[in-house]
Amino acid sequence: MVVREGDELEVGPGDFRILNRLDFIQAGFNDSDQIAFAGSFTDGSQGIFVATVTTEVPEVGIDIVPGSPNNVISLHSRGLIPVGILSSANFDAAAEVNKASLTFGRTGAEHSLKSCLPPGT
Repeated sequence: MVVREGDELEVGPGDFRILNRLDFIQAGFNDSDQIAFAGSFTDGSQGIFVATVTTEVPEVGIDIVPGSPNNVISLHSRGLIPVGILSSANFDAAAEVNKASLTFGRTGAEHSLKSCLPPGT
């Protein structure tokens, strides 16, 4: 995760501010692993920022049809396919996944979040 509303962001060397509003300027990262966003801060200041990914993006597990031992997708089904994103010791899915960014479907780019249930439901 780069940053989210309510986080402290270093806008200059030693200059930390609390992010009040965050608006992404582009959808996803560019070819240089950068993402641009506009930020407004609790002190009334604002700015445009470019963040560069400098660490590996962690692999996370998913569970197709959570609760089912088979994890089978019927190619003839036109219904919803439940998919769970699994937490691990180093990844808290409920806290770290940007639900608005989830895509899943025929091409892999369909915005498809139907619901987000807490773990164990």
